Amino acid sequence: MNSWPGQKDTRGNLVYANMNQKPDNFEKASFVALGSLRSFPNQQFRKLQCALLNDLFPWSHTCVKIIVRQALYQIGKLTNEKEPSFSWKGDMLSGEEGLKTFCATLDAIANQLEQTPRRFETIPLLSELAGYLHQFTDVTKPVVKLYSRIARCWADNSPADDESEQSPDRIATFRQNKCILYGYALLAYTLGPLDDAAFQEVCELIVLFRTSFLCAAIIAPSTERMLCVESKITEMMTRRIVDLIKYVKKSKGSALTTLVSLISPTSPGQLEWKQACEPLPDEEKFGTCFESSEAQYAVNLFTGVVLTDGNAPGGLPLNIREHKRFQALFGSCNFEVFSVGGMF
Repeated sequence: MNSWPGQKDTRGNLVYANMNQKPDNFEKASFVALGSLRSFPNQQFRKLQCALLNDLFPWSHTCVKIIVRQALYQIGKLTNEKEPSFSWKGDMLSGEEGLKTFCATLDAIANQLEQTPRRFETIPLLSELAGYLHQFTDVTKPVVKLYSRIARCWADNSPADDESEQSPDRIATFRQNKCILYGYALLAYTLGPLDDAAFQEVCELIVLFRTSFLCAAIIAPSTERMLCVESKITEMMTRRIVDLIKYVKKSKGSALTTLVSLISPTSPGQLEWKQACEPLPDEEKFGTCFESSEAQYAVNLFTGVVLTDGNAPGGLPLNIREHKRFQALFGSCNFEVFSVGGMF
């Protein structure tokens, strides 16, 4: 692919000279648009918008992700001013008109995408574009939330919990996809500032992701895609956790009680919470776990794990799986169980 800077005046023609390298899953227009996206740095922003408007790229393709991210995060030359700015981002930052236009484009794409859940793999890159713009303007806030809501809605409506489904392989696939969709919904909040509603959404999504991750792993081993999403979420939570803990403390426990109700609908509506590990005096370390005295509910805000009397949702308790008799009969297997009145 043509990567700026090119040599003399040939850089805009390189994509045509290398048309024989076009992958089979690319149309000619897509290949030309991608190959020329970064030919001229001052045109990158406009060309990316054109690609969005015409839906030219397969947005889940690895090559597309790399080229688009290079265009977004390129520093390039700075303006010769007292407070230098990115010269190639003039279209985007001048008067915010470029930002508003791009936001409107992403909003239109999201509304189209909402009707096509089979294209769920396009959510990560498009939501990242929205999050990137959110760093510069609050106009993009509704768009970021829209992409997250779409992915969460698809996950909530997944057939993973359909009791009529009998095939273990299909159930495993449904649950894996459900986990990934919750992950995509959460990753939409990677960039940009968050308000209280967004903080609550992040808290709920990390719990939903972790629970679906654990439930999917009961039937089949975690897939590479699941582990990749988990890794990205860990990196995101590392940067967000301090603000999330501040939000949870400010909510006086109501946020945590809501998280427990997502996993255990029969849990009490009012719970008293305390931080399991208080911050150390040096303020360099802090606790991310909270627990309630009622039935020993515990929430790890960083990982999203919610425990009821020390047991994670879905599978058998660890003390049963580590029992010699159980291991002699079932080895490393796990089983999906439900706790009713303290019995499994």
